Amino acid sequence: DYKDYMGLIHDERSYYARNSKGKMVPVKEVKWDAPDAVPTHMLVMASSGCGVAFEGTPGMTLWVDNVRLVY
Repeated sequence: DYKDYMGLIHDERSYYARNSKGKMVPVKEVKWDAPDAVPTHMLVMASSGCGVAFEGTPGMTLWVDNVRLVY
């Protein structure tokens, strides 16, 4: 049931995250791991859109309800 949109995110569409030094850096997806690999980290992100970065508006709130994570 694999679909093209389920693939790795290419550099031109990267999401950004704050690293341990406080700098915003792109999250780079470089390859799939082995099927029997044991996860050590997980990134969960909620977004109101996709593509060009949106800085938001002062006072704006994004509510995320009913999130369930099963792995």
